[in-house]
Amino acid sequence: MVKLLRINMKKRQYKFEDLKPEYTMLAGRALTGKIMLDEVEPTCNPLESKNKIIFANGLFVGSTFPCPGRLSIGAKSPLTGGIKESNVGGLAATRMSHLGLRAIALEEAPEEKDLFVLVISKGKVEFIKASELKGLGNYETVAKLMERWGDKIATLSIGPAGEMLLAAASIAASDLAGRPSRHAGRGGLGAVLGSKKVKALVLLRPEEPEQEPVNNLEEFNKIMREFIKILIPKKKALTIYGTAGLIGITNEIGGLPTKNFRFGCFDKAAEIGGERLYNIIVSRHGKPTESCLPGCVIRCSNVYVDQAGHYITSGLEYETIALNGSNLLIGDLDKIAQIDYTCDNIGVDSIEMGNAMAIAMEAGLVEWGDADGVLELLREIGEGTIKGRLIASGSTTAGKVLGVTRVPQCKGQGFAAYDPRVFKALAVTYATSPMGADHTSGPAIAGRTGWDPQKNYGELTDSEGKVELSRELQIMISICDAFGFCYFVGPDRGVMEVVVKALKAKFNLDFSFEKLVQYGKKILQNEYEFNARAGVVQSNRLPSFFYEETLPPTNKKLDFKPDQLQKVIDFVKSP
Repeated sequence: MVKLLRINMKKRQYKFEDLKPEYTMLAGRALTGKIMLDEVEPTCNPLESKNKIIFANGLFVGSTFPCPGRLSIGAKSPLTGGIKESNVGGLAATRMSHLGLRAIALEEAPEEKDLFVLVISKGKVEFIKASELKGLGNYETVAKLMERWGDKIATLSIGPAGEMLLAAASIAASDLAGRPSRHAGRGGLGAVLGSKKVKALVLLRPEEPEQEPVNNLEEFNKIMREFIKILIPKKKALTIYGTAGLIGITNEIGGLPTKNFRFGCFDKAAEIGGERLYNIIVSRHGKPTESCLPGCVIRCSNVYVDQAGHYITSGLEYETIALNGSNLLIGDLDKIAQIDYTCDNIGVDSIEMGNAMAIAMEAGLVEWGDADGVLELLREIGEGTIKGRLIASGSTTAGKVLGVTRVPQCKGQGFAAYDPRVFKALAVTYATSPMGADHTSGPAIAGRTGWDPQKNYGELTDSEGKVELSRELQIMISICDAFGFCYFVGPDRGVMEVVVKALKAKFNLDFSFEKLVQYGKKILQNEYEFNARAGVVQSNRLPSFFYEETLPPTNKKLDFKPDQLQKVIDFVKSP
């Protein structure tokens, strides 16, 4: 039976518990949210001892379901003040399942200032003081951990930003090559881990890895073989160009954030797009396609190298490229790759940094398009300067301190790389998600539909049908996050029907699509309830300039009324 591992950092004690009966079918985001609602005082300071940070894998982890090794990390967010689930690939979720764990909950905080590494093996946790790791970046930290515990470990670590408890701090998960390049970036959960005085978790590989049983393994694998055979050809463009392929598409439809969301097109978009990225990587003998987690069949990640073939970064993706490229008027992939590496090493969310750097440019701290100025300001985060700490506190705080009112944010969290005046359903997601401006909560990109294959959800840039589309995607994404598979597999009706079949084969459950919808709604209901208890105001509005300014070249603007958006929440909260 899978266990919940509780680790009390104040007492330096641990306990392996059987899951409560009501937790048996909860995993990933469903489990982190439920534990948060049941056990965390919603009004607590996110960086105080009463907050908890929970790591949970999904119900399909370790199985032949495609891309099943995502990890959900949950806590009260220092960035939004509400509940947060940040989702990441890498090896950690799969390694947890090898150790027989559904979740790890870190509780309380030490009174002393020592940093710790938690070494987790089968049935055991060691608390190792790690003062020698203080101030180190994620890459050097993980290299030292591998020197001591071997290169087969899975790690979760923080950089200097997390140690300094800065609100945009991320948690790095090691990938299949051992690089700390996969980041749970959103929500500042690296600061919560830092508040527990934990520099890293080291997950050792047991001699006999566990595997959750499947009731009808032959049927489960048959379903997956048929599904994957259909899935792989559908994702061919994503495999070749990765998420960076969205740069050209988003630019063409006029929704690419440019100069702090002033424009929807960038004149150097071709220089930072997917085809250009692919050609550079291939010409330099990097890796244009790579899996970020065990069981990935899409392989949309990459390894970006310099002209001499030396590693710069891994997983150079659309969000990072757009928000640190076009949004800052930087049109050089080499510079953007260095920015990505620096964010990963220092341990800050590259999405939040793209927004915060735009605020710095608005205030005149850095010139528009000055990539070296951005890199210098990022390095200041690692050095702990006042300017560095300000930027790593996130775009909302930076805007308040620097007197900049043009801040694309919701619930204190900076926007992802889709202008909501063009991506109308994402505007709904930003405004109504309990997570704040998080595109992964309901990623209504071009071509994506809801759960009704017969329904016309309207043209991408029109408001018609977008309330329904967003709420359906938010529910389906919560299911992806709970079951632990990458949402690139698809938050759509066809994939949800495969999930229903897989549940029946694995657990011998009489499930249905309607029951699955209720499962997803319950996840969101718990999150809304936590936020309500925490005093997080659900305003259903985005910053005023999105309503007042038309976006060149499409000349679109937002036209949703708060009562329209309230329909998303009313539907989620309905029985």
